[in-house]
Amino acid sequence: MRTILALLLCLLATPAVAQLSEVGGGPVEFGRLDHNEAEIDAAHRTSMARARALRPLPAAALTRTPRLQFPLRLRSQSEAFQGHSITNYVDLDATAKLKDFACGRRTYDGHDGIDIALTPFWWRMMDVKEAEVVAAAPGRLIDKADGNYDRQCAWNGNPPANYVVIQQDDGYFAFYWHLKKGSVTGRAVGSRVAVGEFLGFVGSSGFSTGPHLHFELRTASDFGGQTVDPYAGLCGATRTLWKHQPEKADTEVLRLATHRVVPNPGPDSCANPDPGYSDRFDAGAYVWVAAYLRDQTPSSPITFTVLRPDGQTYVTWTSGAVSSSFAYWYGQIYLPTGADGRWRVQARLEGRTSEHAFMVGKGLPAPTTLTTSVSPLSATASPTVPANFDVVVRNTGATAAIGCALAPDAPLAALSSFQVTVGGIPQGAVNEVFDLAAGTAKRVRLTIKPKGTYHAQQMQVPVRVFCSNASEAAAARAKVVTLSF
Repeated sequence: MRTILALLLCLLATPAVAQLSEVGGGPVEFGRLDHNEAEIDAAHRTSMARARALRPLPAAALTRTPRLQFPLRLRSQSEAFQGHSITNYVDLDATAKLKDFACGRRTYDGHDGIDIALTPFWWRMMDVKEAEVVAAAPGRLIDKADGNYDRQCAWNGNPPANYVVIQQDDGYFAFYWHLKKGSVTGRAVGSRVAVGEFLGFVGSSGFSTGPHLHFELRTASDFGGQTVDPYAGLCGATRTLWKHQPEKADTEVLRLATHRVVPNPGPDSCANPDPGYSDRFDAGAYVWVAAYLRDQTPSSPITFTVLRPDGQTYVTWTSGAVSSSFAYWYGQIYLPTGADGRWRVQARLEGRTSEHAFMVGKGLPAPTTLTTSVSPLSATASPTVPANFDVVVRNTGATAAIGCALAPDAPLAALSSFQVTVGGIPQGAVNEVFDLAAGTAKRVRLTIKPKGTYHAQQMQVPVRVFCSNASEAAAARAKVVTLSF
């Protein structure tokens, strides 16, 4: 799974060896992550029986077409821009051949759901509870299970999963599988569930080889129910069931990070390596700068730039480019003496720049707390007229917040960017991280511009603000805005 491309240093990177001593990375292939068919069949039969025992859904609800929100949400404490890659879609070919909604082969034979893997370092993301599973549509909780072992990394025996089943208001049954032990919602069977409501944390329970959410839709039937693929495409449905369906190749930087060790997102499903994340280093040390991305294509390499505290370029290089649902690239740099302060790493992908800050010499301030507010709470966007939101970020703690950024936490066929403003006038570069002194606030403009190929309607978009040493309170939910397309 891990490919070190040592020749990249000679082929792609041009700076002095004293500055950049190693580059590497490559694709990480997840393969088949689960084998749920028999267990979900049984859960569907149980769910059908319980649904009949409860009051029937109104006939009007059963005739509505569902519109789904994305069922995963990062918590405010996560420093990732986004936290997932889709490794497998529904297999739409009835034979032994493979076919996903876009006529590709990102699936496996007989797969009836969508596998959404935590990335990067999926075991760590599971252990620190970075990603919440949330209801994709409103309905009623019809079945659930908890208390089962949640660290499966291979298929042994017949392990039961932790899960939630919701009968959506449109009548479809939604299955949320492989949840973390002890995290499943405490709501009673028969309770109402709202869209976006917390259901549990991502885990690896049941037939699973690593932390991921298996999300599956079925029709109401006593004979197993018909699988429903929510995606629209050349080989799938003509109309998407998502409120916003991103492009098949949803190329994004998921996380930009600095490490004290060589990054390795896992050579196999059972590995649980220490990422060695660090945002503080001494002069004279080596730092591994890494970018993690989903849906990279051979035409989308990453250009890395490391900036000194005075804004001058210290080193730059370009990664390789592969076709993969998840890939990572890194470079090892040497930190010179006499350059203490806040350094920045930039990653440029398909014309968009992401940033991450780290400290050299000086220590990173103690953790602090943020509060945020967003206005307006709803806006309309089109490929020609983007939506703009005014985000006020307040540092309510006693120390400075370092390297802060904004990100919409939903897969979007759209370009998003942020920029600090003063008196409504943009300051600094687009997507440039910013600092906040204790007790101060800054206004930041968040812009979302749909791509021309999007499929969308009105949807809720969580907005996350995070820093190297600050986040909103643990109990806080991401601020949510309503975006119409």
